[in-house]
Amino acid sequence: MCILQKNYVLYFPGRLRLGGNIIKITIELLPHGSEENKKTIASAIISNDGTGDNENGNYKYILFNLEKGVLHPSLVSWKSGKVYKFSRCEKNIWDLLWRIFVDVFFARQRKKNK
Repeated sequence: MCILQKNYVLYFPGRLRLGGNIIKITIELLPHGSEENKKTIASAIISNDGTGDNENGNYKYILFNLEKGVLHPSLVSWKSGKVYKFSRCEKNIWDLLWRIFVDVFFARQRKKNK
């Protein structure tokens, strides 16, 4: 299945403008496995930027952390960036997440080594 573009737009002041298909990922902590007491600790929003073609997509992402008990895009942004030429018909969402993590963590390592 390919990830294709629609016409949604999210704009975060001072951050990326996201349009196209929006993928939202929520990371929750389940204390002692309890769904009733779950707490959201992080979130990610991934957006097709509409500049790719049928085989390769270009995606923008914003990663959020929980801060002071509030998870809100306009308040907390941990990292943001772009993934280019993602082979969306050959790969799946886990591959896209891997590309995002590589972009975030290898960029951090490159800055650390300078």
